[in-house]
Amino acid sequence: MWCVCGDPIDGPRNNEVPNGKYFTETIVGTYRSGAVIDVRIEMMANHL
Repeated sequence: MWCVCGDPIDGPRNNEVPNGKYFTETIVGTYRSGAVIDVRIEMMANHL
């Protein structure tokens, strides 16, 4: 079974809090409910 970003559910999940490889405890932004924000997505593979 797989979870977010293709990480195995029974293995390390480097994208998750609190022990993820990329977690730094730095809040980089806050948003209000309903806010419109610009995002950039870089898709490496489409499995649909």
